[in-house]
Amino acid sequence: MTSLCNSPEKDVVLLIMKSPGNRKVITHLFDDQQLDFVAIDNETALATQLQQHRLARFALVDVAGLGQSIWRICERLRQASVPFVVLSPPQAMEASSNTLTYGALSLLQKPIPQAVLLKLIGSTLQKPGD
Repeated sequence: MTSLCNSPEKDVVLLIMKSPGNRKVITHLFDDQQLDFVAIDNETALATQLQQHRLARFALVDVAGLGQSIWRICERLRQASVPFVVLSPPQAMEASSNTLTYGALSLLQKPIPQAVLLKLIGSTLQKPGD
């Protein structure tokens, strides 16, 4: 688990993905936003993060490389009431569609246009009255 930003006033976004390169791309997309990204690459790190005091406002989950733990990860996020979106490579879309049953807000096929991802995360994080 790696915190990519460390500001208490920023919204916490969990990046649950194995690829450090993918995490870097996502964090660069949001350089000018008030977001604190926490990189998580396994179920144990997620459990630890969810036990901490600062609650995540959103999670972005990339199924690539997570194997069967994806189902437990989705279930943990659902139980913690953390809204999440799942990213999937084209060859895994059919199996990944089960993540919707586990509480995912949406399932997106990679690659995802940056503008779409920015809008989706931005609208999910928008606070009432903003």
